[in-house]
Amino acid sequence: MKTKWISLAVAFFVISSILPVFSKTTTKNFLCDLTFYKNKYVFKIQGHPIEMPVKVYVDEDADLYMIPLRFLANSLRYDVQWDSARSIASFSSQWNQFSIKINNEDSFHILSSSYPLPHITLQHDRIYADASTIENLFDISIHDLQDPNSVTFSTLRERIYIEAPNFVLKDTHGYTFDLYKELEKPKNEFIILNFYATRCPFCLKALPMLVKLSDDYKEQNISVVGVNTDTAGQENDRDEKLEKYGVQYTVVQDINNNVYDRYRVAGVPNFYVISPSHEIVYHSLVADEEQIQLLRDWLDLHLKEL
Repeated sequence: MKTKWISLAVAFFVISSILPVFSKTTTKNFLCDLTFYKNKYVFKIQGHPIEMPVKVYVDEDADLYMIPLRFLANSLRYDVQWDSARSIASFSSQWNQFSIKINNEDSFHILSSSYPLPHITLQHDRIYADASTIENLFDISIHDLQDPNSVTFSTLRERIYIEAPNFVLKDTHGYTFDLYKELEKPKNEFIILNFYATRCPFCLKALPMLVKLSDDYKEQNISVVGVNTDTAGQENDRDEKLEKYGVQYTVVQDINNNVYDRYRVAGVPNFYVISPSHEIVYHSLVADEEQIQLLRDWLDLHLKEL
């Protein structure tokens, strides 16, 4: 009996040691890079470009990147409140919260934070902070500054908010597909948009993997939707390839590439996972075996949480 309990204790110790490693590995798979570019109105989330209302600029005297706080906060799911009577900007999320007291253009005080020497400025009624201050305030990791024209942070993908634009297109059978209306249907937990072109060999290589994914997750309310970016006149070739690879899921026709442009797709193949709340919750610039497996891992992890 004593030997049995010793064995159980050893097994418990081993499992307890493994679980944190597994959890860390699983989470690490879904870390996301946020990259800001010097003097540009665009930054990228894991390679996906997002337009900003203002530019990142470099404080030449201090040689520091100055990043707009409110824009980053909104992108990280922070609620931002402005108390004009006390000149206090408050930032809060489920992960973190802090407030900044604005005394004047050159004087700021961070409340609810022990970070001692922030570099913050006020320009055109917008608060900017340097990369190190951003790292501490938002609890995100800054990468080594290897590119002099950009600065990159890393955080969990689930902390990122990107709205998915709606679109209405005809599918290959002539029926109308409305993304938001489809998301309202109870049968759709997530919709995976796969932007592809018929004459793209990498796109065709991905089709069997997406067909298999569609079959495997159909009962779990995951829908794959192909967004075909072929120009007019390629319909016969397109339909032939869809039949050849056994594609049964919905394929819509983005002949003028309007949706391609709205999603700022950077080449094909390219896929986006859209949630019922109209968010892009996962994205990949490519659709190879490794990325499809990561997508499956992400789906498995998030379906378990439902």
